Amino acid sequence: MTIRISPLSGAVEMPSAERHLVDFFLVGAAKAGTTTLYKILDSHPQIFMSEPKEPNFFTSGELRQHGFLSKIRTVSSRADYDRLFSTAAPGQISGEGSVSYLAYRGTARRIFAYNPAARIIISLRDPVRRAISHHAMDQRLGYCKHSLEAIFRSPADYPVHFFQYFDNGLYFDRVREYMEVFPANHIHLILFPELARNQNLCAAELLSFLGVDRTRVPGSAVRENVHRVPRNRLYRFLYQSEFFRTWIKRILSPKYLAVVQDRTFSTADRPPVDKLLLQEMYRFFEEDSRKLESLLGLKSLQLQETPYEFTEA
Repeated sequence: MTIRISPLSGAVEMPSAERHLVDFFLVGAAKAGTTTLYKILDSHPQIFMSEPKEPNFFTSGELRQHGFLSKIRTVSSRADYDRLFSTAAPGQISGEGSVSYLAYRGTARRIFAYNPAARIIISLRDPVRRAISHHAMDQRLGYCKHSLEAIFRSPADYPVHFFQYFDNGLYFDRVREYMEVFPANHIHLILFPELARNQNLCAAELLSFLGVDRTRVPGSAVRENVHRVPRNRLYRFLYQSEFFRTWIKRILSPKYLAVVQDRTFSTADRPPVDKLLLQEMYRFFEEDSRKLESLLGLKSLQLQETPYEFTEA
């Protein structure tokens, strides 16, 4: 589903500018379908996507400040960033998908300074489901050994970056910043439930937004939202290494990479979430969600997914 963005009062008008190397940015949110969207875009013959998916060039300073450089790949020099797109074919448009660009304030203006004509893709998900999924991923990677409930109830007891599970779901200020900086017709909003329900329609609308052939929609790239864990300690240890994950993606084709992942990971039931905790998390996001709906001129964002399994308190 496409949500038409209305111009904000005071939004920056797009000046004439020479073409820059990177034409569009998939900025997040994290755990809101950005990997699926990246694969859709990467498979289109008129589009060149960076490898890695997330160079984090425009947020490398913040990631360094918060101690993420050992965990998250970043490209910090303009020359290295330009090289990521140097093999794009003539006529291809270029893009990348760093989800940190929605997380950190001020990034929209940096991107605008780099390319005022850039197009921005924002994907949003139910903030509670997003937080649960983000935390589960970080536990698999070995980044976080604390429970989501403990972090939510006592954030002062943990490093500040762990609160990103909740802070990154406060979308209002982040979306508003992009709307204040970029022209309305250069922002495309995608809702995760719609992407999951009708990937082909979402893909066609996205390709139209980017000005490429919308009939070249790939086959379904969305996998069921299953919870997967490494089969043993060795696989867990290897998977926690950013170097190993990057290396294996480089040497294996997508087909064989999928085979390796199927053999090294097993599906598991998602751990149930305490009902009271779910209710408290939804209350935490309630005001921000209302403000975002008002900003976008919607009665409801319609971010609801299938009911989450919970335990009674």
